[in-house]
Amino acid sequence: MIEKEEIKMSELMENPLPVPIFEEEDRDESTEEQITFVVDDDKKAEWCLNKIRAAETEKKNWKAFYDERYKQICREMDATIERMKFYLESYFRTVPHKKTRTQESYPLPSGKLVMKKAAYDFDTTDPAFLEWLKKNKMTEYIKVEESPRWGEFKKFLLKDEDGNFERMPDPDAKEGEPVWRPVTQDGEIVPGVVVTVKRDEFKVEVG
Repeated sequence: MIEKEEIKMSELMENPLPVPIFEEEDRDESTEEQITFVVDDDKKAEWCLNKIRAAETEKKNWKAFYDERYKQICREMDATIERMKFYLESYFRTVPHKKTRTQESYPLPSGKLVMKKAAYDFDTTDPAFLEWLKKNKMTEYIKVEESPRWGEFKKFLLKDEDGNFERMPDPDAKEGEPVWRPVTQDGEIVPGVVVTVKRDEFKVEVG
């Protein structure tokens, strides 16, 4: 791990951030070694788990380091942006600019200065508002959203003897890759639902 010394912004602009350098012993010497190495007992399997655990730890360390560096850069760049916006707003108030109902603007060769006029913003997420509408029988102002009860409907789909969902290509789909649809127990293709089969995934759980 490199030393986490402070890096000046000018240096960051001229040079990329340092890249992790792994110890030479952690590298496979050749493709032949990768091919010939075989896990054939628990000791070698445990060795692999230890390598995975060490690699995951190293990933976390580097992520924490770069995350903190990124936050530092963002703080400094945000401060610069706000300072420039202050200068531009001060200048904006001294020049004639185009006015509309919602904003005022002043064009520049590489951009535009815009002052949006004050507007109302309503927060309607408080449940008390919905209850008030119900209490006053103002149901015309209440939006009712419909959605399928997929968890219940899925029980109505056709499965094979191994418990896998049956699927059929959509005959109305455009040419190209087939679009697979589920099938009901009555043999009817269900429109609007796309079936994607996920392959088996091997996972290693490191304690």
